[in-house]
Amino acid sequence: MFLVLELFPDTVPGQSRKNGKPLYEMARRIFKEVIMKTVLLCFFILLFQNAYADSPFVCIMFDSKTESELSLSLPTRDLAASIVTKLASYNAKAIVYKFFIDQPKDSTIDNALAKAFKDIPIFLQASIDHTESTPNQIPDRFSLNDTFSTFNLLSGRSGWIPLPIFSANVAGIGFVSYRVINQIPLMVRYQNKIFPSLWFSVLKFALPNCIITDNKLTNGDKSLPINVNGELFVEYPSPTSFQYYSMVDVLKDRISKSLFFDKIVIIGYDCENIESLMTNSGNMTIHRAFYFSLEYLYNRLK
Repeated sequence: MFLVLELFPDTVPGQSRKNGKPLYEMARRIFKEVIMKTVLLCFFILLFQNAYADSPFVCIMFDSKTESELSLSLPTRDLAASIVTKLASYNAKAIVYKFFIDQPKDSTIDNALAKAFKDIPIFLQASIDHTESTPNQIPDRFSLNDTFSTFNLLSGRSGWIPLPIFSANVAGIGFVSYRVINQIPLMVRYQNKIFPSLWFSVLKFALPNCIITDNKLTNGDKSLPINVNGELFVEYPSPTSFQYYSMVDVLKDRISKSLFFDKIVIIGYDCENIESLMTNSGNMTIHRAFYFSLEYLYNRLK
């Protein structure tokens, strides 16, 4: 229709030139509005895609789809070894494995996972838990210096610490314990030593020049204030803005490997029965909250 109007600018089919002009002008205005809205939509889509592409982080989740296709309620360690090996072959930059692996299982499978951890920088999580009677030892090489002891840090003497077989081969271990979900700890005191949080461990890897000085976390000319508890304030976006890839899709090669090249890959859990937290933007599952808070801090320091 618009093509006809351009070829015969004063008429539309079935009308004379005398009364065709008003209808033509109306159609022309509608056409211009559609074009403008389409251009704006494309602009914002590209803007979002570029912002997502610029992020150093990407998420793979053990979700309901993975649960259903693999008939598993949680990722097994042999499954973890497979995904780690695959991401290493994709030349991912690092992996943040958001599952506790503090209890021994089948020794053959544990050895295979520990071996896979040698192929790519791995960050594991730990947590303070006063009820744990026989915690594993966390290697001293992950501790921070005592200059941060002036902060009123979250502290404990026992917890869920990765098994030594896994700790030996990883790039970092960080605590995920916190007081309030919008105040992210940079470090904790564990057994009279100071260790980084998982957020700080990963941020230091993503931003190597990031340092703590004068009660601020600083990266070049960017800085964030640290409160008396050694924490950083964060705000959360809408939970529905979360972007991730299903673990089963990655395992079955349904996702382009280029999407993981040089990325820090966060591997987590996102099924219906996972714990949720109340944030400034509403209820949010715990591993989504980790991702959003990490990216919030990164974006303000990059």
